[in-house]
Amino acid sequence: MFDEVIRMFVRFAGIRNRGQALVEVAELFQVLDAAERRSHRRAITDILGMLLRCRAEADELQKTMLEPDFLLAMEPLIPTMPAVLNEWSRQIGPASLLMDAHKVLTDDRIDILWKAMTAGHPDFRYLWTGVRPRGLARGDSSNHPSIQLADLVAGAGRAVAHFHEGLTTSTAEVGAALAASVAPLITPHSLIAHDEPIRFSRPKEWRGRPPAGS
Repeated sequence: MFDEVIRMFVRFAGIRNRGQALVEVAELFQVLDAAERRSHRRAITDILGMLLRCRAEADELQKTMLEPDFLLAMEPLIPTMPAVLNEWSRQIGPASLLMDAHKVLTDDRIDILWKAMTAGHPDFRYLWTGVRPRGLARGDSSNHPSIQLADLVAGAGRAVAHFHEGLTTSTAEVGAALAASVAPLITPHSLIAHDEPIRFSRPKEWRGRPPAGS
């Protein structure tokens, strides 16, 4: 049930509409309870048991997440921005980030993020160590060609991921042609499991066995 547990946690974290949760706490805990009962590994059973004892905390967290001025720290876009700035700060020094318009990225939240990255925030003190942001702005592709370019690169990465997973879609066919160009762009800190970036462009070399570090 690993995939189902992860899916529920992602939906629990992904509150998109003001005042509306994608997953109720009860739904999340039904899945956790079912997973614990099916678990045959002691360490996993213990972890699920600890999670099941956090119902009150989950209720309180969801209530907090529904507040208009909440940072939405569990929304993946929020920690992604400082993580990207952190990575590039280490490579090139103080960096600026231009983000595509997204309903999660309200002006208030961008202001909160900027203050947290420049003045420190206890919830992200490890992730944001070394971040040296020069600027943080939001735009749209009609005014910023760089956002169009970012969309193209993201689309190419998605196509290569389809190819990498052995899918037979038309997107995967495009990915096969793009793999050699996209693979070198993968950073060592990517969440993609691979030994080294170039191996990502040749999935048949390791298909059937997990890559190192996965």
